[in-house]
Amino acid sequence: AQDPAQDPAVSAAAPPSGVVTSTFFEALERVQGVHSNCRLLLRGNHRRAGLALMDRMSSLQEKAYESLCRWVPLTGAALAEVEEEEAVGEDNLLHRAIAALRTRPVLLKYCAEEVASSRHNAFFRRFLDALTNPAVERERTSAPGSYVAKVAAWIRENCRAEERLLRRLFGPEGAGGAEEAGEDVLPLLDRAFEGICRPLETRVEQVLQAGSVGGAAQARARRQADLWRISWTLGALSGDLAGSLGPQSALAKTARACYERSAEAFRAEAAEGFARRLQPSSESSLDGELKQLAALLAETGDGPERAGDDPLERAL
Repeated sequence: AQDPAQDPAVSAAAPPSGVVTSTFFEALERVQGVHSNCRLLLRGNHRRAGLALMDRMSSLQEKAYESLCRWVPLTGAALAEVEEEEAVGEDNLLHRAIAALRTRPVLLKYCAEEVASSRHNAFFRRFLDALTNPAVERERTSAPGSYVAKVAAWIRENCRAEERLLRRLFGPEGAGGAEEAGEDVLPLLDRAFEGICRPLETRVEQVLQAGSVGGAAQARARRQADLWRISWTLGALSGDLAGSLGPQSALAKTARACYERSAEAFRAEAAEGFARRLQPSSESSLDGELKQLAALLAETGDGPERAGDDPLERAL
């Protein structure tokens, strides 16, 4: 009889190239089957042959899992760069690889952390590319409220894409979607997104410290409108991130801190305006300023959709 260890259907579990295909998983299942059958040899008169064959099958299994540990991080990271519809084949292979690794929790955790780290680096680079776009840079100084709104929209859209990928790959077996994926994926998401915390914080600080351009009354009204919009945008982003990533995630905490600083900046600007209102000589000027502010706020078209955390309501 042919030595099972020399069977091509078995040796394919340790491909020299390290490329994982459907044949690889068929071979891995064959190796595991032979390994299990070796127990029958141990019960009879072929104990020595059974032990030798079991040892060779164990070696093949270890090589197979080593191949998976190299292949899963590389393929998982590359999968995020293509459209979901275009990656069906690789996606199915990844699911089979991760299903196989579930029997080795330590190896699965290693692969998941490697994928999260690679996504961390890629996400950071894409965020910086988005921030340094010349058109976006010009908007940061000319229309800070709109600038922060676009940054928040970019974060939402791209975080959702990364979240879908990681939950799809490493969520609980049989999970039907992001809502069913367990909390074991949250540390991976936290790792993937934490790289953009510092750039986000820096850009928000730059926007809050920038002054307004124009006449005194018009500049103050524009500044208050911008600060209100920035504060509301960051508050909504903070709530969304806390809901999807958890309130203790690095990105959700950063967004919350940015919101609190912007709300405080708005309150300070509003308080300064109210102090001027107490000066009789400036009453007519302030009436005009308040009308300008009301008009500017109406122009933003971004009124709070849910009550309870609006800095404008608290300040007025």
